[in-house]
Amino acid sequence: MGYAKHYRVHHGANEFARGNQHVNGIESFWSYLKRRFTMFNGVKKSYFHLYLQETVFRYNTRIQKKNLYKEILKLLRKFNSQS
Repeated sequence: MGYAKHYRVHHGANEFARGNQHVNGIESFWSYLKRRFTMFNGVKKSYFHLYLQETVFRYNTRIQKKNLYKEILKLLRKFNSQS
């Protein structure tokens, strides 16, 4: 995406949102991530990227009310067919 696509909110100027640009999305994600990771009592460094990707997937599909098990099966089948 490049640096030009990143938006900034200037907290020093008492600005917390500018139109659709706000920090609530990333703050919400980090809160969700911390809650998920506390269930595991920490994760091994070598597996961190896998847990992070799973959490990103869960976070992005949480609103769609889809059956997570079925969605993961679809992705696995798609991945296996490409191999």
